[in-house]
Amino acid sequence: MDTKQPSEHKLTPYRSEQPEVEEGTITVNTSGHTQELERNFSIVSICAVGIVTGNTWCALGGSIVVALYNGGPTGVIFEFLAVSVFYWMIGACIAELASAIPSSSGVYHWAAATSAPRYSKFIGFLAGYWNFFAWVFGSASMSSILANEVLAMWGLFHPDYVAERWHVFICYIIISWSCCAVVLFANRALPMVNNIGLFLTLGGCFLTILVCAIMPTTTGAGHATTAAVWSSWSNDTGYKSNGLVFVTGMLNGAFSVGTPDCVSHLAEEIPRSRVNVPKAIAAQLGVGFVTGLFYLIAIFYSINDIDALMNNPYTNPLAELYRQATGSKAGSCGLLIVVFLVRCL
Repeated sequence: MDTKQPSEHKLTPYRSEQPEVEEGTITVNTSGHTQELERNFSIVSICAVGIVTGNTWCALGGSIVVALYNGGPTGVIFEFLAVSVFYWMIGACIAELASAIPSSSGVYHWAAATSAPRYSKFIGFLAGYWNFFAWVFGSASMSSILANEVLAMWGLFHPDYVAERWHVFICYIIISWSCCAVVLFANRALPMVNNIGLFLTLGGCFLTILVCAIMPTTTGAGHATTAAVWSSWSNDTGYKSNGLVFVTGMLNGAFSVGTPDCVSHLAEEIPRSRVNVPKAIAAQLGVGFVTGLFYLIAIFYSINDIDALMNNPYTNPLAELYRQATGSKAGSCGLLIVVFLVRCL
């Protein structure tokens, strides 16, 4: 039996520039490792992964009340614009690295390959350590937001309901394990799932923007003034420095935009990864920016009572925001279902 193994390859930019090669019966990919994964993703499905995972407009909605303390609607919009510029730079750097060294390892591989040999392992460990926890906490936050959305939908039609922490936790566990089950037992279906998610993400954003733009006029509640949306800075954080408040408020935008490396971890599951991964990163950041900006503008113009939004009784503030926009609890629940489905995928 032939036990020939692929020769050792140094993880260098030079090696990464080579195409996949066959060594005996074992395929060695462009990062110098044995190819273990099936390349199930196409350029469309890999772009869908980035857009669905990034899901900028949904993430903005989930943290909207926290964001409003840092400047009000005006602050949230301009903080998002500032964050987007910085993340475009980060995305460009990641795209260049993904093109030169396409590897599912992502940041810890790049950190090790581009640092001095003496410190490469330690620096790679630090990069991987922080990236690991970023994804763990990011995933946990999404499951938590979904759990709160479920309870908010219930609370819309049950005014006497009082949410308990353990209610949120039970929903959180069910959602987290459901998502894990899809990854574990339906791996080959993931490209299709992400394509469906892409449709829901774009369609859901378009639908939500239309509803928030049209319904306030239809119900008679009216829209917020242009001054309230674009020039009414408010500092409700307790800090005196508006500059500090603006910078801390950028964290809310960073939370919604901050996954530009997600598609790089699928570099070994897509053909021509050196070309397709940078394209997917560009699609993710571009679509995320456009949908996020128009979503923020639409929902802020639909708010007619910001104090009620800040002091809403629901576990997720979007329930009150959408209730104001649509003028009905049913309309609010419908838009929450859209957000819930988009987040799940």
